[in-house]
Amino acid sequence: MTMPADEAQEPGVDTTEGIQRAAEAVGGTPRPGQEEMAAEVTRALSEREHLLVQAGTGTGKSLAYLVPAFAHALQGRPVIVATATLALQRQLIDRDIPAIIAGLQPLTPRPLTAAVLKGRHHYVCRLRLAGADSDPADRRRAGHADPRTADGQGASTGGESLEGEWLDVPLWTDSDPGGGRLTAQAATVRAWADTTDTGDRDDLPEPVDSRVWRAVSVTATECVGASKCAFGEDCFAERARHAAREADVIVTNHAMLALEVVEGIPVLPEYDGIIIDEGHEWIDRATQAATMSLASADIDAVTTALRRTAPKAADDLAAASRAWDTGAQTLHAASGDVVRLAGSLADRPVAMTEAITLLRAAAQAGLRELPAPEADATPGEIAGRQRVRASLDEIIAATDRYLTDSEAHVLWLSGRPATLRIAPLSIADVMGQRVASTGLIVTSATLGADAFPGSGEQPFAGLARSLGIDDGPWLGLDVGSPFDYPRQGILYVAAHLSEPGRDGLDESVLDEMAELIEAAGGRTLALFSSWRGVDRAAEYLPVRLGPDIPVLVQQRGDPVGPLVEDFRNSPESVLVGTVSLWQGVDVPGDACRLVVIDRIPFTRPDDPVFAARAERVEQGGGSGFAEVALPRAAMLLAQGVGRLIRGPEDRGVVAVCDPRMVTKGYGRRLRDALPPLWFTTDGQTARDALRRLDGRS
Repeated sequence: MTMPADEAQEPGVDTTEGIQRAAEAVGGTPRPGQEEMAAEVTRALSEREHLLVQAGTGTGKSLAYLVPAFAHALQGRPVIVATATLALQRQLIDRDIPAIIAGLQPLTPRPLTAAVLKGRHHYVCRLRLAGADSDPADRRRAGHADPRTADGQGASTGGESLEGEWLDVPLWTDSDPGGGRLTAQAATVRAWADTTDTGDRDDLPEPVDSRVWRAVSVTATECVGASKCAFGEDCFAERARHAAREADVIVTNHAMLALEVVEGIPVLPEYDGIIIDEGHEWIDRATQAATMSLASADIDAVTTALRRTAPKAADDLAAASRAWDTGAQTLHAASGDVVRLAGSLADRPVAMTEAITLLRAAAQAGLRELPAPEADATPGEIAGRQRVRASLDEIIAATDRYLTDSEAHVLWLSGRPATLRIAPLSIADVMGQRVASTGLIVTSATLGADAFPGSGEQPFAGLARSLGIDDGPWLGLDVGSPFDYPRQGILYVAAHLSEPGRDGLDESVLDEMAELIEAAGGRTLALFSSWRGVDRAAEYLPVRLGPDIPVLVQQRGDPVGPLVEDFRNSPESVLVGTVSLWQGVDVPGDACRLVVIDRIPFTRPDDPVFAARAERVEQGGGSGFAEVALPRAAMLLAQGVGRLIRGPEDRGVVAVCDPRMVTKGYGRRLRDALPPLWFTTDGQTARDALRRLDGRS
């Protein structure tokens, strides 16, 4: 929630001197772009205006916004800093903020503080952990089935859920669904919970299966509340919230901020400024956070839990679930795996609307019939009942939104069994209202291409419209980068190749990549726009390149951190991947001399949200391609290209194997959105440059 403007003020910190002290504390010196950005951030926070600032790699943008944030907080006005990735969050908390506080301390009248705040489900729940630690009789009394009766798929042979009264996975026996792996991970979590100061999943020494974490955590709606919980005074999530309320700077994630400024749920302490780093991801992350879902599996699980205490409501819910799933499968059979539904309620399938109406009525009846816990109920029983209630509330909320006749949301079905998703078409109106009286700073190394180049608008006008801040005072600013891109790198577009088609990755593209990789002696990050491309490259490249150039391949669902570390430590290797490797990978030095990209990363035309946004632009007389598809592709392409030059000594080549970068009219716009590398379409020039870097010419 925002703060009133008339708080008592303490002596401030001069931004210029603060940047000098902070830069020295991290072992550097201020940079012109950094100082320019810091001055504008200071002004935006002080005047409660909005700032969109692109700060290229090497600018030192975290110092440029953190120093003004702490200076602003000294006036009694805490500031929120939201990141998209755990990597940046850790960098801020573990490295940047402690150094900045140390550097600023001689200038401040009191100690400065910072805290991290995440969603409740990020923290281990002591009540869940204690419940899972009880003996089998107590566990069954609290609604937990004996795991030895499980069939390994979440449903027991005895007619009860493996996961008890509400998908409450016990800490398994050796016959667990993971073949003993889950049991071992659960033991690791238990031992860690006895020693950790934070209880934060991200502080675990090694990752664990999501089922294990689900067994020892709760969502905000499932929590029984600190006052009712036997462990309320020692709750990790409550400790984090208390620390955040006392902090000058609160570091959180995009999802938490989206709940506050898009959904209107007050999950953050009072603040007087918002800084969104990795701002190129904000629209997507906020949309995801505001998306409701209704899944057959979740309905079936709560039906099982409800049957013990409200059998009539459970039967009604099960019947409605069957009707909804039948309707969904009928639509899938007619229209494919992803089925968009009309914005107008009257235009949606009648059978689907009837099933949703029945689901809503059954969930409401379940809430009415769900008995309150008995006076002698155990904490585990109270928590289990709360989780059932929370799940019924979520079904009601999703069905309510479905039954609202509104063109403001995008609705679609996907998966089998079916999941219904309901996403906001735009976050602009609601976000613009909620940040109107707060200084908002959105920053990234790549904020993307403008929607209307040459229109006379200031930079990032399209993004300002998407954020809903274009009607108020705002400034778009690009402070550049200290790197000498034309001297440090080459952008090579393989103009002689055929345009990408719908049949997957052409072998000529793989041949082109292999020749470049051989010239570089490995040392390559190969980025693909689809998993199908990754699979083709994983088959082709090891055979073509031979044993001297190892090929590391990203696997679906695996964390990328260890893979990137292997790549960094194996300088003659090739790292092949998609999605998460386009952004955030930081491998300076000789380990990465070539970044090769298979094609322009346009969003799939059947993506429901982007298709709906493009259609809205078309209906308003604009171009959905130019105003929706192209800016997003330019942003992601710039992120991929940005993996090459990470430091002032880096040298190398970015190769794009998509001739549309030069043959289409929009190619120039895409190239203008990239760092200003020296440009060529001559493959021999690119290969010769790579050989020189490798000392082979």
